[in-house]
Amino acid sequence: MALSDYDVAIVGAGFVGASLAIALSRCGLKVVVIDSRTPLVEVGSEDVRGIALSPSSQGVFSDLDLWPQLRERAMPIREIRVTEQGSIPSVQLSANEFGLDALAHVVPADHLLRTIENQLLNEAKVIWRTNIEAYHHAGTHVQLSLREPDGGNEQLSARLLVGADGVNSKVRELANIASTVRAYNQQAIVATAKIDGLKPDLAIERFTRSGPVAVLPSSPGRHVLVRCCRLESTEQLMAMSDNEFIADVTERLARPIGNISELGQRRAHPLILSRAEQLVAERVALIGAAAVTVHPNAAQGLNLGIRDVAELCQTLAGGTGPDFGSHEQLERFAAKRKRDHQRVVRFTDALARGFGNDFPGLQAVRSLGLLAGKLSRELRREIIYQGVGQGRVQSLPFIHRQSIGPS
Repeated sequence: MALSDYDVAIVGAGFVGASLAIALSRCGLKVVVIDSRTPLVEVGSEDVRGIALSPSSQGVFSDLDLWPQLRERAMPIREIRVTEQGSIPSVQLSANEFGLDALAHVVPADHLLRTIENQLLNEAKVIWRTNIEAYHHAGTHVQLSLREPDGGNEQLSARLLVGADGVNSKVRELANIASTVRAYNQQAIVATAKIDGLKPDLAIERFTRSGPVAVLPSSPGRHVLVRCCRLESTEQLMAMSDNEFIADVTERLARPIGNISELGQRRAHPLILSRAEQLVAERVALIGAAAVTVHPNAAQGLNLGIRDVAELCQTLAGGTGPDFGSHEQLERFAAKRKRDHQRVVRFTDALARGFGNDFPGLQAVRSLGLLAGKLSRELRREIIYQGVGQGRVQSLPFIHRQSIGPS
């Protein structure tokens, strides 16, 4: 096929890659997105996860004109209750205490992806059911080799290649960027359910010896249940009847929350920590799960990726000279993201390992930590800072008025 030139080629049309494509297209760039899957408009989606969007992510989606549609299905979290099995202290986090409208908004994962994808189809070229096979440098461009569904090949070039293709990133592999992986020996079983009598804006997280259990508002009258478990227990939990699974979750929550019924389909997701050893290579950048995948105990995975989108877009828009995507620009992007990545990794990994360890005496230390969190406004403020991205809120107001310019 004939050579097609683009400013940016993004591999991965998920939440993060599609959001970046929309933002860069609004800057006047010629963007192509490559993804191996079939678009939702053809196959639909029933992703039962509830995605907790922080204020920083909401700001980015507002600048992309997506928040009005997302808000139609969004449920605010205004209070979070954190407890531990076998420990009396609890921490209650409130949006009002810190002058926030909400600590986060939970949006059904399928609605979120469908909304982003529908906008993507209006903003950029998308090549579906296609894999990247190889790439090589060609001066100020990279030359991509793609494998089409019928086995044919397509060649295209771009000034910048972005890997937004998940934890098993092909772009990261082709760029020879190593990654470190820690398996938590856990899976998260997710399902929706009806819960009578529970405050609609309350989220609950309870740390147990086999992993956290969480309850998130999903839609009026329904919530998302997240039951983390050890790997060896997954098959048994998935095989339980609905009533047995509800009884298991209720027992681990300990405190009565209301009658749980109408359990939806359960899905299991493996939990790992994965970090790319570097975020950039020559004319290549990694964002989202291709860069960092964290434990979901603080609902930070996607929010971290959306902050990657904001920073990369701002770095490219703020560059000087015609050669955006240069080594200097990408190094600035990597340097700016490093601290945020490190902070979130430390926070989520400490929760995963600290609350999943039965070492004698450690529970007493955790109980003191929860008590300190209950009594100390400053510690609760730090938890809020880590959890909702306060102090790191980024927006993209320039996308409506500034053009980076085509190649």
